[in-house]
Amino acid sequence: MQILYAHSSGGNEDRASVFEQLDQIPALDDNDIIFLENIIDGVITHEDELDLIIAAHSTTRKINMISKVELTILRIGAHEFLREPTIPVGATISEAVLLAKRYGDVKSYAFVNGVLASMSKSIKK
Repeated sequence: MQILYAHSSGGNEDRASVFEQLDQIPALDDNDIIFLENIIDGVITHEDELDLIIAAHSTTRKINMISKVELTILRIGAHEFLREPTIPVGATISEAVLLAKRYGDVKSYAFVNGVLASMSKSIKK
């Protein structure tokens, strides 16, 4: 999440530099790194598509009014719904809500939950 947040906040790093950051996290094994590389690459590659989907499901805020933290979390969730079929919908939403509670403002978790719940009904059937 933090790597994608930095990227969305104007980080100009290439993918190799982004992936090198994963190697600096000692608690990750090879499978974790592969999984995270897929998520990061997917979110960066499909950012415009993910933003269109988020915009369609955000009924209370236009996409340019969504905080970078919330937008990053929503992009990860949308990516998982679309391209990670082995991840259960509930797990994606639960993890996103936890991230929003940890990194967002007081109401972020409710907004993230609402957008992802709406998205999940139309994307993951």
